Parts: sequence; structure tokens; C-alpha cells
Amino acid sequence: MEQKARIRYFIAFSLLISTMLSFIMTDLATCERNPTQLNRIYLFMDEGMSLSPIPPDDPTGETLFIPDGFVGDGFGGYGILPVGSVEWREVGTWSSVRLSESILLGGKATFTIWAYNKGNATTSDFEFQICKRAEENPLVMIRVDNIRISGDPTVPTKVSGSVNFPPGNDTSIESGGSIELKLRARCNGGATLLFGTDEYPSGVEFNTNSLVISSIEYYDERLSFQYTDAFRAPWTRLTIQFVIDGIPLDNEGYTTEMDNLNQTRWITVENVRMNDDFNVLVKISYGQVNCDCIEAEKKIEIDDEKEEEVQLLTSLRLPIVFISVIMTLFILVIITNKEEE
Repeated sequence: MEQKARIRYFIAFSLLISTMLSFIMTDLATCERNPTQLNRIYLFMDEGMSLSPIPPDDPTGETLFIPDGFVGDGFGGYGILPVGSVEWREVGTWSSVRLSESILLGGKATFTIWAYNKGNATTSDFEFQICKRAEENPLVMIRVDNIRISGDPTVPTKVSGSVNFPPGNDTSIESGGSIELKLRARCNGGATLLFGTDEYPSGVEFNTNSLVISSIEYYDERLSFQYTDAFRAPWTRLTIQFVIDGIPLDNEGYTTEMDNLNQTRWITVENVRMNDDFNVLVKISYGQVNCDCIEAEKKIEIDDEKEEEVQLLTSLRLPIVFISVIMTLFILVIITNKEEE
């Protein structure tokens, strides 16, 4: 038992040193930010029953049948007369990717879908839920009743409903978890749901801190910022903007570097020649209309001596992390050999 305890101690100590070194080497310049500030986001119901913050660009999109909930009992249960009841039916569940970071959810959740019934109009009630993956109790839920669904596929009916998260913005989903949108309907006659299209973007809108800018750097005529995206959306689909002293830079020529150790990404623009101190504003968003753009601002002070120091530390960042990992493995090998002896 003592041997195993020593092994655990050395592993924990080595990983701690590695993490601290990585943090020191990456935290070269910070910007003013509030990681608990929640910004407006829209999660789109997309192909494969997925939830994504990236707007769909498919002109046709997806369709899903809303089941007919009518149950006829007729006269004395023989079905002679068209009478009966309409029951709730499951329509579908849409899930996000597993989150790379814990996030908070808050504000007003607004659900929106489009539906039609080819040939005949019909009436339906809908129930929307936001849940944590694999949990039955919803974080928020709302019912929208007595919706008249269009009988014309070219003019689908928009169905929308809103509900507030609990106050305090402390509803959370942990790293490794995911968000689920569940939809049920009590529909008399059945209908067709539209989603995954730019014209009819079904989904849910709420406040969260899934996208966070953590630092800004300037050295060797390279201007960079570091961000974390809990949904791990492709950076090429994000809207990115650098603004120097109020003047936007061209949105071309970006280079990126992924830091897999702490699940962050650097965005860099080259050949930024500045001789005097300047203010830089960086913006990043999922490219959604009417939703928030994440911003961070920092004053860059031109100091040749400090710039050389930052450049040296940055160039040593990955080698030091690599050496730390090698040291950890070396210690594990030594301890394992001693345990076998």
C-alpha cells in the first residue's frame, strides 16, 4: 500500500509541475475578461440530430415526421364514430458534442421550430425541454399549446416559446457533458418538422459562456489571441476580427495553433508593425445573426526588452511542456521497476 501511495504521489507531483509550467509559459499576456459573463447564443437543430452553434448552410435541410397522436375509441370502443383523444408523442432529441469545458446557462431560453402538414392544416401542442445528457429532469421546459399547423409546405408555420432559466446564472453543464433539446408533440393528424436549413433555422437561443477569450499577445510583429470554445466548433467557421486603434485589420492571412494540453487555440495575424503603444480589440463569434460577439481589449505597450523576453518564453513553451511529460514518464518507469524488484 505504501508503494502504491508513493506512486500516486509522484504521478500527481509530476503532473502538477507540468501543468504549472504550461500555465506559466502560456499566461504571458492577459486581457480584461469575465469568464462568468453570459452571452447570447443560438444552438441549431442540424443533421444527424445534432445541436450546433454554427449556422446551417444547407438550402434544403432536414425533415422529421411529427407523429399523429390521435387515438380513436369510437362508439363503445368499436371505432364506429371518429371520436377519441390525442396523446403526447416523442418527436426527437437533438444533442450537442461533449463539452471541452464546463459552461453556465442562463437568461431566457427561446425555442423555435417550423412545421407543416401537407394537404391539410392540423392542430398541435408542443413541449420543449433543455436537458443534460442522460438525465431525465429538464433544466427548463415549456409547453406551447393549440398551434394551427399550415397545410402548405411552402409556407410552414413558425412555432416559438420562451422560458427563463433559474435566476443567478448558475445552471451549469460540466466538461464532458452535453446539451440535449427534447421535443414532444400532441398532434391531431401528424405533421412535418423542418430543421437544419438556413431558411428555417429551428433551434434554441439562450445565454452561456461557451466562447471565452483568455489572452492577447504581441511580439515579433505577430498579434495573437487565445480562446476557448466549449463546443469545439471549427475555427474556420467562426467570425474573427482584429481592431487596432479603432481600425479593423483585413480578415485574411490568419494562422492558428492548437494547445491540446488546455484545449485552447491561438489565432495569429502576421506582419503587424507597430512602433508606439496601441490598443487592440479582438472579436470572435459563431457567425450568428442577432447573437452576441465575444470581445476582449488590451493596451499593448511597446517595450523592446519585454518583447524579447516574451518571445523567448513563448518559443520555450512547447519544449518545456514536452520535457515535463518526459520527466513524468521517466519517474513512472523508475517507480514501476522498483515495485517489481
